[in-house]
Amino acid sequence: MSTVSIIIPFYNFGHQPMSGLYSALKQSYQHLEILCVDDGSTDNSYKKVIRIAKRDKRVRVIKTEHKGSGEARNVALNVASGKYVMFMDMDDKYPDKNTVSKLVSKAESVDCDIVGGSMIRCVDKKIECDWDGRCKGFLFEKEQKIDFKDYQFEYGFYRFIYNREFLIKERIRFPRYLRYQDTLFMVQAMHKAGCFYALPDVVYVYNTHAKFKKWNKQQTIDCINALTDMLRFAIDNSYELLEHTTIMRINDFVPNMSEYFQTDEVKKACDIFLSEVVKVLPLDKYCYNVWEQLGTNVVEQNNITNSKSYKIGRCITAIPRTIRAILTK
Repeated sequence: MSTVSIIIPFYNFGHQPMSGLYSALKQSYQHLEILCVDDGSTDNSYKKVIRIAKRDKRVRVIKTEHKGSGEARNVALNVASGKYVMFMDMDDKYPDKNTVSKLVSKAESVDCDIVGGSMIRCVDKKIECDWDGRCKGFLFEKEQKIDFKDYQFEYGFYRFIYNREFLIKERIRFPRYLRYQDTLFMVQAMHKAGCFYALPDVVYVYNTHAKFKKWNKQQTIDCINALTDMLRFAIDNSYELLEHTTIMRINDFVPNMSEYFQTDEVKKACDIFLSEVVKVLPLDKYCYNVWEQLGTNVVEQNNITNSKSYKIGRCITAIPRTIRAILTK
């Protein structure tokens, strides 16, 4: 039977439950290679995973410098030996013990390099199965082959199984960004494959609560640069839905990165992002004047809305908010 390499990066998980690793170990599919990559942890995470690896030979632990989860996954991809590759976060889990077996069985029977299913989320230890708006792409209503040009959704790369030789042949890797790098990996893989095979079954449980945290300045810059790369990719390949989705995505990240909107480096990254936005939308005059407009004309009555970070945040989200207003009319 074909071996599956499950790649799990981790960073400072010493005092958190390693549900992802335990979920992988409980899978009924036994031909597994579980590659756990320590992304430069400064706590006892590495020792905890090493103890698990000593009890189960399917687990292999790799230690790297702290360069982010994307680069950690690249390190594992370079040494993976499975016919198929799957990805998991240490705090997520599979919905049941037969998930990997189900995906492998389908991957072996269809002519697609990528096979996947639906994803649900766990919020404050409660399972939520409903997605709305742009997030409906996490769910598949029926089993079918889907052309990526008809899908154009960039989230949830965890819920797919990838043919490793395909990834090698097409040189698909995670960009060296600290944020949003997984979406670029997914769309590049989908674009090169052309299509994928979808199952309506839930194959991944995403732990939402554990993911939210304030970002540092470099993470903020990387996210904006990654969004810029995504927008350029969508424009170059005529993925119109992905273009507009990417422009609106920045709304999702404002709570994480609002603290650094006032810094020169972030403003520069935002300017580059806006220069790509105007290739899609006829709003160039508005784009380049909005910083000044918000900085001089908006007068608020409380400390929050008078702050520079608020004004710049409103600037960054002005175009997405305008698009949203137009699309919802």
